[in-house]
Amino acid sequence: MFTHLTRQVFLTGVLSPPILVNGSDPIKTSEYNIQMNQEIDLNMFYMQGGPGASVANFKGKKINGSMLFFLRINQSNSLETGVKDIINSGQNYESIISLTTLLLPYNSNITAEGNPYTTSTNNFVFDTCLVKSVTISAKDNSDVEVRAEILGQNDGENITPLPDPQDGYSLYRKLNWYDCQFYNNGSQLETLKEFELKIEKDIDQKYFLFPYNAPTRYDRPYSSGVKSVTVSFKYVEQVTNIFDVFSYSLGGYDMSAGLSGNFGPISFTIPDVLLRISTQSLPSGQILRTTEGFYQMNPLTPDTNNFLLNVP
Repeated sequence: MFTHLTRQVFLTGVLSPPILVNGSDPIKTSEYNIQMNQEIDLNMFYMQGGPGASVANFKGKKINGSMLFFLRINQSNSLETGVKDIINSGQNYESIISLTTLLLPYNSNITAEGNPYTTSTNNFVFDTCLVKSVTISAKDNSDVEVRAEILGQNDGENITPLPDPQDGYSLYRKLNWYDCQFYNNGSQLETLKEFELKIEKDIDQKYFLFPYNAPTRYDRPYSSGVKSVTVSFKYVEQVTNIFDVFSYSLGGYDMSAGLSGNFGPISFTIPDVLLRISTQSLPSGQILRTTEGFYQMNPLTPDTNNFLLNVP
């Protein structure tokens, strides 16, 4: 019987370098899976000389994924700069961000013609990233979370050295349920148990075929179009008495709702809403009601910078 000793240090998500937003603003994420994705397979639908699958099939290469992080504030009640950049990019459809992971590379060459392994540290930066959706959610007895869904497009290798993340000296604390307040028709929603606000863009990314002898060819999308911007919300409230039946949504328009609130320093106002029919069960325990809806906005509303969220 013997004991094997090792001096290896295993890199975990806690010890890994932070994510850099726009090249300089570090944030720590709870989840991060934004990376290069491509469907690569052997295809049997082409003519072959025998039964062996021998024709490779490379489909479009995409940079996509999502990240999850907590809202944190410092002594001055200010959010992290990188977090503000992500949230504002989520609500402004003409805005993009860059993401540096220092651990997740990409291949700037055509996959079928390039080296299958990383040969340089200049390809750790996703320069052109669109925030497809950003969701802020708060729950009773929980911390406030933000989930951002990301789409990338064609990038080239960076010729400048990667920045060295600087250690932060500011003290931050997580925002929780007790840092939030929500109102409907001027009255505070006192029996609320959960609130979620989501901004989502309908993004179209096209792939084009290039002649083989073209000067530059890509296997990734190099343009993105935003078709529409949608704002939706969901809140769960506890039913406490029979009079709560008057706040049960039967669906339809409420042009004087004035749904508003704040997640710590982040505030929002939805003046006109389109409501879905509420869902509610009658269990033996607490009776919870879920109400969902949309911001019934003017088509030109998203043209205004920071049209929904005030992120100081």
